[in-house]
Amino acid sequence: MKRLINIFKYSTLISIMGLYSLSAFGSFPEEHIIVLTDERGNTNKLLDQAIGQSIVRILGSKDEYDKNYSFLKNINTKKYIKEYEFLDDSGNSKIKIVIDSRALRKHLLDNNLSITSEDKQAISAWILCKADLKSKSNFDQIKKNCLELKRSLLVLAEQRNIDLFFPILDTLDISFLELEQKDQLNNSSYLNNRYNTDGSIYCEATLNGNNCFKTLDSVKNNTKIDFDKKFTFSEIFDLVTDSIQESKKISINKDSFKPILIEVRNLESTEDYDYAVYELKKIVLLNNLKIISLDNGSTFFSGNLMGKITDLEKLLSKSKTFAINSLNYKEVVIQFNKIPNALSNS
Repeated sequence: MKRLINIFKYSTLISIMGLYSLSAFGSFPEEHIIVLTDERGNTNKLLDQAIGQSIVRILGSKDEYDKNYSFLKNINTKKYIKEYEFLDDSGNSKIKIVIDSRALRKHLLDNNLSITSEDKQAISAWILCKADLKSKSNFDQIKKNCLELKRSLLVLAEQRNIDLFFPILDTLDISFLELEQKDQLNNSSYLNNRYNTDGSIYCEATLNGNNCFKTLDSVKNNTKIDFDKKFTFSEIFDLVTDSIQESKKISINKDSFKPILIEVRNLESTEDYDYAVYELKKIVLLNNLKIISLDNGSTFFSGNLMGKITDLEKLLSKSKTFAINSLNYKEVVIQFNKIPNALSNS
């Protein structure tokens, strides 16, 4: 194990990260794998569709995608398709598409669009099948509507990489869902709290179709469902998903750098150093990092911060490699957590 002081013998380590365009995006998915049903054999259309789904995942907002559609529709699809293959799934023709989400993410950032951290989110989908017992045909139709609604929501969840949960409908859930005599439902945080989800969807399947409703703020601790306005299942899904992913937004301004000093403590060897650098490269908010000195067991880096200090804190707080000692716009002090055989297992 080489002592850290030997680090200065490595000329290639003096400049850890180059220009912004070379920054690594390792803390985000390197690729997206999307499987679509190939019903009509229009491969180019399916590739475009997959790129659209990938962009929405990166942005974390269908609304933002729609607002920037005039720009996004002209993206060169083939540039970001790594590979695709046709699958045969129980007689259904499907296509598996692998997208270079790292390159696509960089393209969006270079054009001043925002990105999300793409942390996995969970939504509970509460579907009330409002049974009509006047005839068996009516009952069967409502049951069919209910199943179709659930399948449609599962498709949307897969597109946006969301974990979707349906309630188990035991006595507690059934009691909660008895809404026929209620104009407003209070204490709707039950929707999320019991299943530990980030947001919830409430829909009703009826003989005439399906209607969905939103909570007043569409966040985890809201207290009331608003029955005054009806939504389609796709509208409500995008509204709730956009809302819960808003907190995961990462604002990066590549044209407005703030100089920052980063002190990394507990680096005792070149192996520690190499892995710490490997992890620092994953933080998209840091640019042009350079080692400047060693002092009393600490390694000091200079660099640029390309966004909010609060976003940097979010990224560091999720890291298993570093623990935050102190943090502000001018200086960040973090502790390196030793990971055995880290480089060999990365």
